[in-house]
Amino acid sequence: SGSQEAFAALMNERAKQLGCENTHFVTLNGLHSEDHYTCVYDMALIAREAYKYPDLINYMSKDYYNIPPSDNQPDDIWMRNTNDFLNGAISCEDVIAGKTGYTDQARETLVSFAERDGKRLICVIMKDEPPNQYYNTIDLLNYAFDNFKKIDISEEEKRFTLSSPDFLSFGRDIFGNSGPSFSIRKNTSL
Repeated sequence: SGSQEAFAALMNERAKQLGCENTHFVTLNGLHSEDHYTCVYDMALIAREAYKYPDLINYMSKDYYNIPPSDNQPDDIWMRNTNDFLNGAISCEDVIAGKTGYTDQARETLVSFAERDGKRLICVIMKDEPPNQYYNTIDLLNYAFDNFKKIDISEEEKRFTLSSPDFLSFGRDIFGNSGPSFSIRKNTSL
């Protein structure tokens, strides 16, 4: 993009495309600026998009990672993940990847990606104190995994059947066809 400002503008444009309404990026590294902000919901929207890229999730799952030399930077840099779920300091077997953050103003932040029994969840923690961001994540993930389930609507919905004459049927349409005005697609889940 040519500059940090231009890259931040691209970040803001992409955030809006994802549905973020309370996010504005100024710094590329997340360090404090009065005009740099987000909220839990918007961060979850951004994380949901990141979840679509297995290579990115794989990168965020590593205890150590290497940044090899390039044309722009000559050093071979090894970095250790600061996420205690991923470096083994705190156990949570459901967490597969995540990203930590910290500034004096934002305090501890943590975005976690978790999977259990085919369910995939995102947990966002902001403005917490260490090590509570991890234990609050564990509590929220356990609650969600234990109390919510994915439902195939077309298989589970029994009150409204497409064969029922009362299911939003308006008689014959202008082409002489009759039937429901809409249907539930197969494999639609909630």
